[in-house]
This record gives sequence, C-alpha cells and structure tokens, in this order.
Amino acid sequence: MSIKSGDNSGFSLVEFMIAMALSLGTMMMMFSIYITSFSVDNKSIKYSRLTDEIANISAIISDDLKRAGFVSNAEQLVTTPNTAINLSRCANAAQGCSDLAFRSLVIAKFGNEDPNSCITFAYDHDNDGRYNFGNNSDAMGYRLKNKAIEVRQLAKTCQQGYWRKLTDPDFVIISELTFKACGQADDTNAKCQLFTFPPQAANSDRFKVEFSFRATLTSDPSVSQTTNQSVVVKNASYH
Repeated sequence: MSIKSGDNSGFSLVEFMIAMALSLGTMMMMFSIYITSFSVDNKSIKYSRLTDEIANISAIISDDLKRAGFVSNAEQLVTTPNTAINLSRCANAAQGCSDLAFRSLVIAKFGNEDPNSCITFAYDHDNDGRYNFGNNSDAMGYRLKNKAIEVRQLAKTCQQGYWRKLTDPDFVIISELTFKACGQADDTNAKCQLFTFPPQAANSDRFKVEFSFRATLTSDPSVSQTTNQSVVVKNASYH
C-alpha cells in the first residue's frame, strides 16, 4: 500500500519579506499620522493658552482705561459747569472742576523701552471726589519693562515709584507695547500724534485710547500673537 503526500503551499521567503515590509510601512504611516496629530494638537493648546492670556491682559487694561477721569461728583461737574470763569471744565479744581490728576493722561516710556510704551492716568477709586496718592491710591497706569507689563501702584511717573508685574515673563514675553490717544475730532494718525492732554471741552468731550502689544510664549517662541485694542474714554473729568 502506497501513500502519496499532497503538495503543501505557503509563503515563500520573498513573499514573507514583502508582507512584512508592507505591514511595517503601514505601521510607520499610522505612527507618523499620530505624531503629526499630537504635534498639531499641542500647538493648538499653546495658541489657546496664549489667546486666553492676551484676552485677560487686554480686558484688564481696557477696563481701567474706561475709568480714566471718573470722579464721584461727576453729576455736579456736568450739570453745574463754571462757564463764567472758563468755557472748559478743565480748569483748576477751585473753579469747579475735578482735580488735575483726574484730567491728566500721560503717554511716555520707561528707560530704554520703546516710545509710547507707558500710560498714566487716574480715577476716583475710593469715591471721595478727591485725588489720593498713597494708600488706596487713585493713580493708575501700565508700562513695558523687561519683557513684562507692569501696573502702576505708588508711582508719579513712568520712571518713578513702585510698579508691580501684571504679566509673568516666565510664561509670556511682552513686546511692542504701544499706547496712542486721539481726540474725538482728531481721529487720524497725523492729528493723533499732536494731541495733548487734558482735552478742552470746547473741541472734544471724549477721546479714544488705542493700545497694542505682541505676546510670545516663553517656552515656544514660535507661538506669538499681536493684539490691537481701542477704548473710548468719556468720563466727566474730560467733558
């Protein structure tokens, strides 16, 4: 009795190598897609964090600028101007106007920082109708110093006194901070550069402050954004 064995077929070595190569290529492609997706997601998260930081900084500065010139006795200033002495309410406080500090807005710079990278102003923080400098100071302002935005505390000018950091340079680097102010009737770049404070009620009863800055993530300099903001100031001290 004879037994015949049938032919057994399978992958040859060459076919096996080709299959392995195709499988490896597929795995590498999937891994590459995963890495790319992870990189894009990581970059998106960084941009999101930076966007949130810029929004918070802009909101803080804008809200304070809107308060510039606020004084608690605003109704009296508006309804009983001393027109017999001065057509503008921007006269001395003794003539029926708010204190000069509430009517002064100064754009300057600190040290060797960029021009117009500092702004100082004031508003009636404690609602007593008088300008106070010291505890519960009515002085306010923002400046660029050493890649950070600082907020005015006990400082009379952009160069002097105590300022504290609003931004953390270990997280975000601030550059190109610029402030610009225009009268209501002077909203052009040429006139805006010549505009002086305090404005006179006879020709402008409010003004606009524009500011811009660039923010860059310290951990990833490729993640950077620039913002431009505009704020209208129309408190009684500037009427």
